[in-house]
Amino acid sequence: MNHFPIFLAALAAWLVFFIYGFLVHGLPLAKDYTPCPIGVYRAAEDGRSHMPVGLLGIFAAILVFRLIYAKA
Repeated sequence: MNHFPIFLAALAAWLVFFIYGFLVHGLPLAKDYTPCPIGVYRAAEDGRSHMPVGLLGIFAAILVFRLIYAKA
């Protein structure tokens, strides 16, 4: 099995995931997130410190699902 197309498909899905998230949560719903207290959402500086792990985790999950789909 050629793994390069699977990796490219996972990378494309990762990018689409963040573009969709920005278009849905970043633009029309951003005003709904701002009045919530700090206890509901992570503080901005704390979120930035965990961002690399989160980005890699999301990519790993998409890659695993893509591998499962390719095997089936």
